[in-house]
Amino acid sequence: NGYNKVVGIVPEKRDDRIVQKNFFYFNTIRKILADIGFSEVFTHSLIEKGDMAIQNSLTTERAFMRNSISELLSQKFLFNMRNLDLLGQKDIRLFELGKIFSEKNERTSLAFGVSRPKLLKNQDPKLELIAVASHLCHLLGSSDAVIQTISSKISFTELRGDAQISSVGFVAEIELDQLINELPDPKTDADLGVLLNSITDGRKFKTISPYPFSSRDVAVFVPGESGREGEVMNTILGALKTINYGDKDGMSILAKTTLFDVFTKQKEGEPTRTSYAYRLVFQASDRTLTEEEIAKAMQTICSALTANEGWEVR
Repeated sequence: NGYNKVVGIVPEKRDDRIVQKNFFYFNTIRKILADIGFSEVFTHSLIEKGDMAIQNSLTTERAFMRNSISELLSQKFLFNMRNLDLLGQKDIRLFELGKIFSEKNERTSLAFGVSRPKLLKNQDPKLELIAVASHLCHLLGSSDAVIQTISSKISFTELRGDAQISSVGFVAEIELDQLINELPDPKTDADLGVLLNSITDGRKFKTISPYPFSSRDVAVFVPGESGREGEVMNTILGALKTINYGDKDGMSILAKTTLFDVFTKQKEGEPTRTSYAYRLVFQASDRTLTEEEIAKAMQTICSALTANEGWEVR
């Protein structure tokens, strides 16, 4: 007796396993949306008001089953917009795929939306989401006739520091059951393997810091035409490497850099100069940064930039 006497047997390889149609297409949809910049979130299935009440609910806030995902998804945008600088994005794109409920049945629904700090000229998130929905149906090989129109507009204003930050966007919702019923069954298990490998290959993960971040902007005029942003960034990074924070250098607190503005100034009788504006996001993985630490980093960066001949920090 004993596990050491158990003879190992390699299971027989089989290719006739049944591929679950819903599972296959749900993951395909996730892959399509992730490829165009959407991030998946998960909200609660129980809400304060709805069509189907819960018997003996524990709280009034969780007394009903949700009858849509859009409203709950809209609430997720405010938190993510607060972290826009840390994410290094111009907008927030979220989606959720899950069940919704009515007194008659439960259905599978997909909600997705876009939110931005402000709308630029000729930008319309509503039209963008309609295009995303059509793109999704096209790649799945389904008619877009089953798509519901945009369900809700999201807009909110919050006080961040001394400034009011306004955001605007839209959320769309599609019920998937009819859409997926129109699609062909996946033929083999190999189809599923190819899909799952394409979702995970090449992705890297890192720990998210639980400590708050701080954003600072720095802009510098550099002689000549555009195209020297690499030199500017190397100067910034080189300056941070000279700072000592215990057993780490200044690079350890730089979480994100974003080049958000470039313009060339040409004035008659004066040399051509180009301005490069960067947003630097500082965040430590083991503590909350002090104002003195961030000020030291910015002072060192500005000194390094102005040390180059003809460079001027704005």
